[in-house]
Amino acid sequence: MNYAPVLIITLCRFEELARCIESLRNNPDAVYTDLYIGIDFPLKDMHREGYGRILEYLERGVEGFANVYLIKQTENKGWYENFVSVRQRVYEKYDRFIYLEDDIEVSSNFLAYMNTNLAIYEKDMSVQAVCGYSYPFRWMEDNSNLVKVNTYYTAWGYATWREKEEEMYRDITMHNFDRIMRRPLQMHRLYRASCNQFCNFVKGMLEYIPVLVQHDEIVKLDMAFSVYIFMNRKYVIFPKMSKTRNIGYNGTGMNCEKIQIDSNKPVSSRNYDYAAQPIDECKGFEAVGAQNLPFYEENNRRLNKFYPVAIRERLRTITAYIAYLILGRKRAKRLLQFGQKA
Repeated sequence: MNYAPVLIITLCRFEELARCIESLRNNPDAVYTDLYIGIDFPLKDMHREGYGRILEYLERGVEGFANVYLIKQTENKGWYENFVSVRQRVYEKYDRFIYLEDDIEVSSNFLAYMNTNLAIYEKDMSVQAVCGYSYPFRWMEDNSNLVKVNTYYTAWGYATWREKEEEMYRDITMHNFDRIMRRPLQMHRLYRASCNQFCNFVKGMLEYIPVLVQHDEIVKLDMAFSVYIFMNRKYVIFPKMSKTRNIGYNGTGMNCEKIQIDSNKPVSSRNYDYAAQPIDECKGFEAVGAQNLPFYEENNRRLNKFYPVAIRERLRTITAYIAYLILGRKRAKRLLQFGQKA
């Protein structure tokens, strides 16, 4: 088995990080796995207590892994630059990695699942990554315990290969994404497959939501990755039974606002209790049906139900998209900002 290293980025969330590492250590394959932890430097005074607890915890020594590498930043780099610097260290030795945010708790077969699928799909250029998270609904029934998805690249525990990632990064540019936006047939195809991702893409390009563009550059994170895989007819592998759960929807995360749980409403991304999500309890993992794994459009329809978009929001986004086509990105962005102020 080729054991990929695990890369974790953190700053000040001590309790979440400790739970993440403890769950990872419970994997039988942890003893064969190198662990890289990137610790950003505090930006605000409110970060210092948690940052200090994390340093104390890590510097005492984290056991149960092949090797543990602590990369301590001497100035605040922000999440992305911290990640890039640690990934560069990983690539000095490896051609693949497994990524975890510090608020992700994993199953006992998480590493087996990741390494098995990294080996199976290494040469399959249509598979961009392997995700550990799975959504809380029933996927299409077949003989496999895996799912092919072409609309979401979920960062709650994922693994990828250097060659495929570098190709993707070269393609993710403002020029290319603007060109996609100016192709209505492509955008209509995205809308039909995932109304939520269509809206995220349009609003992201217009900087109405800060998940896609910053300083006139595409932010190379999961939203951009999702657009890339869909437009390039690639896939991400998901498990049918989730190998991870997100314990960070408590208002402490960068992009995870506290969710109001409402059991009286149908389960959706807006009201689901992610921290209580069941995850796989098996110690081992075997990929069932991985060869010639089919893709089902029906799974996109089920994802759409989990990520509902109100009619009013759809119409607003379509109007913004038409403005983009007529005026261009920057003028449409200014018009949108003016409308917000009015």
